[in-house]
Amino acid sequence: MLPRMLSYGMFFDGVTYASIARNMAEGYGSLWKPYYTDTVYKVFYEQPPFGLWLQSIAFRAFGDSSLVEQFWGFIAGLIVIWLIVLIWNENYPQHDKRRNSWSPVLLFTSIPLFTWMFANNMLEITMTVFVMLSAYLSIKSLREERAIHYVVLSSASGLFILCAVMVKGPVGLFPIAIPIIGFLTLKEIKLKRAGIVTLITMIAFMMAALMIFTNKEASEFLNRYLETQVFASLSGSRKNVESHLDSLKVIGREIVVPFIIAVLFSIVFIIKDKAKVKLKADRMFLFFLLIALSGSLPVMLSTKLMSWYLFPSFPFYTLAVAYLFENYSTRLQNNVANNRRATIVMLILSAVIFLSSIVIMFTEKNVLRKNKEFHNDFSVQKITLEERQTFSVYPKDLTEDWGLVANIQRFYKASLSDSAGFKYLLSRKDSPNSEIIISNYHKIHPPSPMSFVLFKRND
Repeated sequence: MLPRMLSYGMFFDGVTYASIARNMAEGYGSLWKPYYTDTVYKVFYEQPPFGLWLQSIAFRAFGDSSLVEQFWGFIAGLIVIWLIVLIWNENYPQHDKRRNSWSPVLLFTSIPLFTWMFANNMLEITMTVFVMLSAYLSIKSLREERAIHYVVLSSASGLFILCAVMVKGPVGLFPIAIPIIGFLTLKEIKLKRAGIVTLITMIAFMMAALMIFTNKEASEFLNRYLETQVFASLSGSRKNVESHLDSLKVIGREIVVPFIIAVLFSIVFIIKDKAKVKLKADRMFLFFLLIALSGSLPVMLSTKLMSWYLFPSFPFYTLAVAYLFENYSTRLQNNVANNRRATIVMLILSAVIFLSSIVIMFTEKNVLRKNKEFHNDFSVQKITLEERQTFSVYPKDLTEDWGLVANIQRFYKASLSDSAGFKYLLSRKDSPNSEIIISNYHKIHPPSPMSFVLFKRND
């Protein structure tokens, strides 16, 4: 992620979320009435507001800098990795030397979507943090001996599930299934404990939800969100996929990379020993796999699918793959640990990779990655404008250039309108000047346009 940190360009969804969070931090909009622009989503009902509200706290603390959303993803990535380690280690005694938690971490960070997700400020990364927190507490509560401990842990798990839902919707519900999956797959988990933990988790979730949605504004937001997003996606009115099997294709495409890596560090020992493959396709593997499927398969009910919707389930797929190849990762770990030269080589390699990432970060400073035309014309060639302006546009279809809408709001706090007559007018470089522009405006920016030209009204 470091090489991307100081460059320009982010997927427009992430820019949109950062704009709304920044606006909220500056007093434009609120938790239950998130504000985007004066012309697009004056109240943003497209996503639950909790993740946006959390990010607004970061903007209040650190000011209006693009580094806020960049480091938001970076820190969220570190938290998710830490939780993968905790969940993995929960399955081994404290003294067990096989606690090779580097294995699921390596596999998770090798997923092709990983860097893109955490570098583009997607809401799913915040939801994944809460999903993993809930999962860890749920797994821990299944093994706690004292009743007070598993009651508290289960209750906290329910609250974190609600947080996940309040960040990105019903897809965050799947950790509720973990206790029952534990009973079905793990011998040491009894039905009574699984049932109690599930019940406490659901009660905590429902009580907290009822306390929140008795608020009039919260209830109104929920109704509008369910109408515009959830029910529309289920009914097919916001359809963007032809087959529900598309989600399985996405899973296969993303998980094949960590699977290949696991095969590669296993095949050395298979060839060396001239032995049969010994995979651990046992109960723990099945436990993680079923958790992952419980997070992925419900997405198939929706007719609206983007690959990143499935991301919160990916840590559990990599935990399953890591456990499947655990015999070989343990041997690899032991071989390195017992060989001083191998240990030194590994440390040097890690240091080189880390330092190279920092060097690349500074050499990539101000590189244009996404929305290159906008950033060339407005980020590299800066201009100072009054805040909270509405720009007229020509041609009118610029109001539906969602990357432009997001970036103009994020970096200039401006809205775009297809109505003529505002103080500023934004046009394309290659658009023939209309009579309105010729008669009423003069060009002010940029000196060397790639795509956009900004005009100011003559008066």
